[in-house]
Amino acid sequence: MKHLVLTASLLALTACATQGPSSLPGAQITMPAAYDYAPEITAIKTADEDWWTGFDSAALDELVTEALAANHTLAAGLANVR
Repeated sequence: MKHLVLTASLLALTACATQGPSSLPGAQITMPAAYDYAPEITAIKTADEDWWTGFDSAALDELVTEALAANHTLAAGLANVR
């Protein structure tokens, strides 16, 4: 019984072993020197600022206006906590 448990444990441990990246042929990845996604992020952000207007609902517009008026900034929230 002891040998069976030992064999099963060793088999389970070796089944979890992985090969290192050096064993993959042609696994050379060239990374760019820098990323510049700022213009794309700004364009996405400005497109989503008033997403609710696409529903053409006066009730929704009123609710969002009320929520934005009552919404405090992070700085105001931190000041309230302190």
